[in-house]
Amino acid sequence: MKRRFYGTEALKKEYVGLVVSGYRTEHVARQHGLSPSTLSRWVRQYWDEVEAELTKKMEHAEQLAKDSKDLQKKYDQAMKMLGEKELEIAILKDLLKKRHLARLPTRSRLLLDEARLPRSESLEAL
Repeated sequence: MKRRFYGTEALKKEYVGLVVSGYRTEHVARQHGLSPSTLSRWVRQYWDEVEAELTKKMEHAEQLAKDSKDLQKKYDQAMKMLGEKELEIAILKDLLKKRHLARLPTRSRLLLDEARLPRSESLEAL
């Protein structure tokens, strides 16, 4: 006596999708407790529909991969710009300190540590 399959159409299409994607009909049928002839009939019945769905999924996956690469490239550019801006800020802060030292009264400058910046170098930096 034959067993009747009480699964949904979506489940049938899932099994057909396995066959369309490259699995052997006999293997898929045995794995899911089906007759190979039943699965072959479903493959003939749903092949075009399932193949179109798989093609759409693959195209979507390729588009996501491309978008991911584009986003990674933009992220890398942004991080590079951020690093450049941080360096620029550090340079400007250093320049601001040098200008502040140059504007100190002569006596205060003499009190500063000689290792920091001699007066001639601080004026040249301006």
